[in-house]
Amino acid sequence: NSKVDYEVAVGTGQVKVPKLAGLTVTEADKKLRKKKLTLGQVTPTPTNPDTQIVKTQVPEAGIKAQEGSAVNVFLEVPEAATTAATTGAETGKKGGNAGKLALAGLAGAAAASQLKGAGLSPAEVLQFSPDVKKGDVIRTDPEKLDGLPAGTKVTLFISAGFPDIAFDFGGNVFVMGGASGKPAKPVAKTGDLEEQPAWSPQATLIAYRRGDDKQGQIWLVDPAKPQSAHPLTEKGFDDRRPAFSPNGKVIAFVRGTPGADYDLCFIRADSSSGKPRCIVDPDHNVSRPAWAPDGQAILVVSSDSKDAQQVELLEYTSPKPSSGKPPDWVSQGLVTDNMHGHGPGEEVVSAAWSPDGTQVAFTANWKTNVVRLFLAPAKNDQVGKGKPVEAVQGCEVSWRSDSGELALTRRDALCDQPGTIVRVDPASPETQVVLTKAGASNPAWNPLPPGR
Repeated sequence: NSKVDYEVAVGTGQVKVPKLAGLTVTEADKKLRKKKLTLGQVTPTPTNPDTQIVKTQVPEAGIKAQEGSAVNVFLEVPEAATTAATTGAETGKKGGNAGKLALAGLAGAAAASQLKGAGLSPAEVLQFSPDVKKGDVIRTDPEKLDGLPAGTKVTLFISAGFPDIAFDFGGNVFVMGGASGKPAKPVAKTGDLEEQPAWSPQATLIAYRRGDDKQGQIWLVDPAKPQSAHPLTEKGFDDRRPAFSPNGKVIAFVRGTPGADYDLCFIRADSSSGKPRCIVDPDHNVSRPAWAPDGQAILVVSSDSKDAQQVELLEYTSPKPSSGKPPDWVSQGLVTDNMHGHGPGEEVVSAAWSPDGTQVAFTANWKTNVVRLFLAPAKNDQVGKGKPVEAVQGCEVSWRSDSGELALTRRDALCDQPGTIVRVDPASPETQVVLTKAGASNPAWNPLPPGR
C-alpha cells in the first residue's frame, strides 16, 4: 500500500518540417498531415492540386515547428507566368523593385510571396501585437526595402495575435483579451469566493482559490470547460495563492492553519489525496509564491522575523527543478532586506520573475506611501538591487510570456481594495492601457509564447 510517485515522459510537441519541393499540392498536404502539420497559404492559388508542383516553402525543410502549425508553399508556374517575377528579381539586383513593396498589414504568406518575387529572401518571426490581425505583417527588418541586393534576407514580423489575461472580479474568475480587456468570460463563477488565478505552463488549466474569507481550497479548472472545476486540496485550511511549477506538475501555494502563520506548501497537480507537503517555518509568515523559469528558485512575500514592521522577499532555492518536496528547498534569506531603508511599514507586496529569467518585477512602498513597480536584474536565480520604474503604481504583477509587458493591479495606497488592471511596457512606462473597470485584481497572463 506504499505510495509510489512516477513521471511520464511527454513529447516536446515539435516536429521537423518535411521537404515539400517537387511534390504536388495534394502530396504535400498528405505529407504534412503525417507529420501533424497543416498546409498553409498556397501561392499562387492552385487550379489543379493534383498536378501543380511545390517549388519552395516557408518555413524551410528541417526546421522544427510546433505540431498543428502551418507551412506555406510557393508553386512552380509556367515560364510565361514567371516573367514578371523574373523581371522583379533582376530589378531587385539593381536595387529598384523592392522599393515598391508595401507589406505592412498583408498576410504573412502574401508578403513572403512578394519578397520572393522581388528576389529577396523572407524569414518569419512571430510577435505579439494588440493592433495587427493575427497572421498579418507588423513590420520588416530592414524597414526600407528599396535598393536591396537580390537574395537579401528580410525578416517579416508576423502578428501572433495577443494573449489573454485571467483575473478575478467580484468574487469570480474571468479570462479577458489582453489587448483591450474584451471580451471577459467567466471560468469560475459560483456563490463562493473565487480568486487568485494562475495558469498552467501549457495554458490548459487554471488554479485558483475557492472558499470564503477564513477558509479556502485550491481548485483547478480547464478554462475551455468551466464544468471541469474540481478541488485539489483538502478542506479545513486557508489555502491561497497557487502557482504552477515551470514543468506544470507541481503547484506551490501557501496554507494557513488556525492559530498559526502561513507556510509554503506543494502539491502535485494530479494529486487525488488533497494532502500537500509544507515547509513549516514559524519564523516567517509567507504569501504569493513565484517560481523562477528554471524551477530552481521560488520567491515568497515574507514577514521579517527581526522587524515586525517590515515585509520582504524571501528566496528558496533547490538543486532539483520544479521539486514538490520540502527537503529539497533551502532558504536564502530575505533578498530585499538591504535594498531599502527600514522605516516602519515598508513592505513588498508582490513579485514575478520575467519568463526569460533576466529580471524580477516586484511592487513595494519603499520611501513613499504608494506601492510602486520596481525592476531588479536577475542572473542564475540571484536577484540584484531593484530600481523603481517611474510613474508606474500597482500591487499584483504578472509578466507577459515574451517578457515584453507587465499587467498590474492599480489599487488603493495599501493594496487592500480591488482596483483596475492595466498593462504597461516597462521600457515605455508613460503609456498604460486600462483593461478593466474598478473591482478587478490578480492578473495572470496566458503563459504560451507567440506561435503556440
